[in-house]
Amino acid sequence: MFQLYIPSTIPYLAVVLGLLGLICVFLKRKHDNVHSYTVACLVYGATAIATAFLFKGDGFDFIRLLAIGAFPCGFLLFAIFAAFAARTFKFLTGYFVFMCLLIAAIGIDAFLVEPKMLEINHVQITSAKIKRPMRIAVLSDLQTDHVSDYEKSALQKMLAEKPDVILMPGDYVQSDGSRGPTVYEREKTRLNQLFKEVKLDAPLGVYAVCGNIEDENWPRIFAGLPVKCFPTSETVERDDFVVTGLTLRDSFDPVYKLPHTDKFHIAIGHGPDYALGNADADLLAAGHTHGGQVQLPFYGPPVTLCRAPKEWAQGCVKEIHPGTTLILSRGVGMERHFAPRMRFLCRPQIVIADFLPAKSQ
Repeated sequence: MFQLYIPSTIPYLAVVLGLLGLICVFLKRKHDNVHSYTVACLVYGATAIATAFLFKGDGFDFIRLLAIGAFPCGFLLFAIFAAFAARTFKFLTGYFVFMCLLIAAIGIDAFLVEPKMLEINHVQITSAKIKRPMRIAVLSDLQTDHVSDYEKSALQKMLAEKPDVILMPGDYVQSDGSRGPTVYEREKTRLNQLFKEVKLDAPLGVYAVCGNIEDENWPRIFAGLPVKCFPTSETVERDDFVVTGLTLRDSFDPVYKLPHTDKFHIAIGHGPDYALGNADADLLAAGHTHGGQVQLPFYGPPVTLCRAPKEWAQGCVKEIHPGTTLILSRGVGMERHFAPRMRFLCRPQIVIADFLPAKSQ
């Protein structure tokens, strides 16, 4: 949930908990003034944000510290408010109790429930370029730092759908530097063993590209498996379709030009930005954004880390041009390392797309 070993955590907690102590002293004297609670809340919020910015290691660490300030410490803040307001303001006390319950409910959902509430989303798409139905699975961003039953379950659920083609747009194993390279290599080996255990395969092929957390030896994750890896951008031909796999750099190139073919054309890249350019393909598959991991009601994800429109980056199956469909997956895993391990209104997903001949429409 929160990585307590990260150096920024202890000083951040010291400041925020110290501030909560000062708020207790302040409210002990001013608990009968309704405006005191507004002042205390504003001071807490400003201090929590400023302290997170001061102690952050990177952008993800900043978000993690804000999550600490908002959830466990935010819960304590409103609990303190409720305790002092109970002496004078009954209605206000009810509001503060409600805020405690709301923060607790969101925290339980975001950190404990949603991260493993995997969705299998089915869509149907027609194309004049295919002669017979073809089921394509998109499984992106496993992004694990400890291979577990969750990853095994996700793979088994995908394979149970009996896809003809499996597309894997990168980000397989993530390990932070504090745990050393041996941990990363160990988890790569464990993931390889898991792929073999579940018999990762598909009749028309499994295709994998590099994500932004992989090292140069990432194809070893698929060693001994019937998986076509793309260490360089290239196009491979099959009987009835072609697949273009992109390098990490090319997938983030908004002016990248895909090769033309008259066959049904599948393009796969980790980043979605290549879909902004010459999208000369029938299916574009991507990952990377995790749907933002957190989506706010009526707004969507505050952060997507790509150039693609938010409408795409929050996760979509969308016809972006006539005859060209983009599948941008919210992914199976989460950002690790400094980031808070949470999802909110953004469940993990696997997309199963049934492509049908146009005459079957």
